[in-house]
This record gives sequence, C-alpha cells and structure tokens, in this order.
Amino acid sequence: MIRYYEERYGNDRPVEQLITLGGGANMPGLSDYFTQSLRLAVRYLDPWQYLDHTGLQPPAIPDRPMYATVAGLSLVRPSEVFLP
Repeated sequence: MIRYYEERYGNDRPVEQLITLGGGANMPGLSDYFTQSLRLAVRYLDPWQYLDHTGLQPPAIPDRPMYATVAGLSLVRPSEVFLP
C-alpha cells in the first residue's frame, strides 16, 4: 500500500504515519512490529472515543470491531481524502 501511494503521489506528500483500527489492531505488539519493520510511526485508533452518540445507542462493545472502519472513516474530513 505504501509503495502504491508513493508511486501515485511521489514525494510531495510522503506517508508519515500509519493508523491501525479494528479488532485485529488490538493484537499485542502489532504497532511496535509495524513501527520497527516499516520505520514509520504506527498508532492504534479507537474511533469510539471520538463519536457523539447523543440520542443513539452505541454498538455493544463486542460488536464494535465490526464497525471500526466505518466509525473511523466518519471522523475524516473529505478534504483530507479527496484531492482537489
């Protein structure tokens, strides 16, 4: 994925960090492994701590990994993803 990104965007916008989320990202030592092997900062994101559930029932804790990707994507501003 990093190689694809670099081929597409070059060095103008280098990958500076990786963000992991979802059930598999909870694996102990995963962030450290990626940090050492890729030589990039790797962080785990729990998107549920940033969402406002006012008036809605949040997903049950065991079900949250199933929705982690969509929850994380809901936090991204379109201008950060789509280039003009």
